[in-house]
Amino acid sequence: MGDASVNICMVTSSYPRFEGDIAGTFIRALAVHVARLGHQVHVVVPDDGLARRPPLRDEVSGVQVHRFAYAPLQRLRILGYAKSLEGDRHLKPLAYILILPYIMASSVRLQRVVRQFGCRLIHAHWILPSGPVAALIAACWRIPLVISAHGSDVYLAERSRFFRPVARWALSRAAWITACSSNLRERSIGLGAPPSRSLVIPYGVSVEDFEGKDGQGGVVRQSLAIAPADPVILAVGRLVYKKGFEYLVEALPCILERHPTTKLVIAGGGSLAAHLRARATALGVDHALRLPGQIASTDVSSYMAAADVVVIPSITDDSGNVDGLPNVALEAMAAGRAIVATTVGGLAEVIADGKNGLLVPERSPEAIAAAVNTLLSSPDLRVSLGCQAREMVRRDLSWGSVACRFVQLYEQAMSAFVA
Repeated sequence: MGDASVNICMVTSSYPRFEGDIAGTFIRALAVHVARLGHQVHVVVPDDGLARRPPLRDEVSGVQVHRFAYAPLQRLRILGYAKSLEGDRHLKPLAYILILPYIMASSVRLQRVVRQFGCRLIHAHWILPSGPVAALIAACWRIPLVISAHGSDVYLAERSRFFRPVARWALSRAAWITACSSNLRERSIGLGAPPSRSLVIPYGVSVEDFEGKDGQGGVVRQSLAIAPADPVILAVGRLVYKKGFEYLVEALPCILERHPTTKLVIAGGGSLAAHLRARATALGVDHALRLPGQIASTDVSSYMAAADVVVIPSITDDSGNVDGLPNVALEAMAAGRAIVATTVGGLAEVIADGKNGLLVPERSPEAIAAAVNTLLSSPDLRVSLGCQAREMVRRDLSWGSVACRFVQLYEQAMSAFVA
């Protein structure tokens, strides 16, 4: 690719529909930063009826978003945007009915974009459902394909005798397969990704979005009825089993014994809010729990500014699903916050225990409580870990550097591709 501008088409099942939307924010960040490197980026994504106008700012800065409808009614459009799985464990029955219309509609739109704009490479995000469609169109137009695995796609392919061969076929057609963690890379190889064409590229973070935000923390505390001096533990994410939030709630009694004015804020939308509230009530700690619901992506930095400690209690859930690399980990690092995280997925690949955060075993409320109590009792340690975390992401995991790695990968794919 060198210095020449190249048209690249990303196909994904999730992408922000309006400013502040949390859906596919990391896809948007990658697309925007690839465009800033001088390339035209086109994004093909399903329309679930919630996209708003005026368009996102990036649609006028080198990224063009092309949405397709695959069902006549908005309530039927449940594929993508983390809406097709029950608690991130089971595919909803309606989703199976919609697979064929989705594949047909996405294929038509992807082919139209590739033809109209002369795209020279397709980058599919999530092996399923994007991979097979992208592989088909890439083969038709004789252009290279890159596939990125993100987590739930690998899980679905592993569990389904129907999806596994489809995923294997798509992976076999890719010039490169990327994963955000070593765990996902190994599991992708288990699905058929060639090891020599599979590599780990973690997500990035826009460090500048989390600088100079400390003053906004007070506003968040006030909105949640938290006193300025109260210690705040923050967790952010969809309220699904693999996030492990129930173990954080179960750690709260031990934390309150040492730090009785502590407040736990779990920000996110999902089906487990009532369960978490009921568990806190049963433990007698509901007075210390705040569940503000889904927050806008643009508000995450303000919530980080309000926090003393950020906890990422991810688990491998009972069905085998696990996060790849939660975005909140990188966001907390960029915000310079002290982090307590489990060792599952890609967390241990970016967090070094005792250097830029504390690592604990999964499903262990006792270990979470001990680590949080250590941090709440040591302001100097919190500052030290937070500074090291911020420096690490600024040096290695800014979106600018991650985009450069992907552009280099695109270049290799196109130079090695034999039409």
